[in-house]
Amino acid sequence: ELHLEGKVVTFDPVSFQLYGGNYQGMLSADLGGAEPRYGYRSRIAGVNGEKFLAENLGIKELLAGTVSADVTLEGGGSDLDRILNSLKGRGTIRVEKGWIGRLNVMEGLAKTSNLLGEKTLAKVSSEIAKDRTEFSSLTGDIVLAGGRATTDNLKVVSRDLDLAGKGSFTLAGMLDLDMKV
Repeated sequence: ELHLEGKVVTFDPVSFQLYGGNYQGMLSADLGGAEPRYGYRSRIAGVNGEKFLAENLGIKELLAGTVSADVTLEGGGSDLDRILNSLKGRGTIRVEKGWIGRLNVMEGLAKTSNLLGEKTLAKVSSEIAKDRTEFSSLTGDIVLAGGRATTDNLKVVSRDLDLAGKGSFTLAGMLDLDMKV
């Protein structure tokens, strides 16, 4: 539904199919100032994360799995880069049955354990090492500001290990996370 009041345009509710899942939310645009201001609330469920990131943000080989999320954001600007860098908000994310690319925890464990003389762990880790880390679930709360998402409670559960982390990442795929394995 479209609502127009003064120079504020609101679409509420908005719902559609999205990469194998669904989207429900609200979008508003205040066109009364020098630059437009935006408000955004969304809930997604069952979305193919790998396809979404690759086709919309050009991020390939970083994350795959079935994504569910609740996010509330606000920001402003007249072009996409300014809007993305101005966004502030928070949300929760859950990704199931997926993988994290560019992060090979098992290979790192294999190298470390070999240095420490732990031959059994080195052998097992190197046999299952890949270019990515597969998981059964990835969860966390996020705060978005300045083009960076920050979390204090990232948790990844996989068959071989559990990770707990905090830190941040950008939409361009730059990670700055402290992880406990």
